[in-house]
Amino acid sequence: MSDHLLSAHNRDNDAVPYSRPETPNSHAAQQIGFVGLGAMGYLMAHNLANHRASVSPLLVWNRTIEKSEKLLNALSKDKIRIARDLAQVARECDVIITSLANDDVVKSVYEQFLETLKVGFFQRLHELFPGRPHSSGSIRLQ
Repeated sequence: MSDHLLSAHNRDNDAVPYSRPETPNSHAAQQIGFVGLGAMGYLMAHNLANHRASVSPLLVWNRTIEKSEKLLNALSKDKIRIARDLAQVARECDVIITSLANDDVVKSVYEQFLETLKVGFFQRLHELFPGRPHSSGSIRLQ
């Protein structure tokens, strides 16, 4: 049977064996949002914004505006935009990354996202925090 597969491949020289179709819109510029600029989040957002090959700047939000401004000053307006509120992050971003301090903050932030977004937004939200990973899951079920 393997001879049959090889001969079939040799007849079609243009085909790439075992390739998968391209993901639709995989090359489209996605707006990424980053929420939580604490010790870990600040460095991650800085690295992401600084090394991102995209036309859209990283949209950031933090409870204290000073941390967002510090990141903006460290980079530039073509790499960072500061969101007015969490609703702006929820509305404008294709992907949202959170780096939050604890379960209470996670609950508060995600509930604000829920006020803005439709069902299914958790499919595009990434959570980075040292708390229990099921915190967002319990909010997801509500």
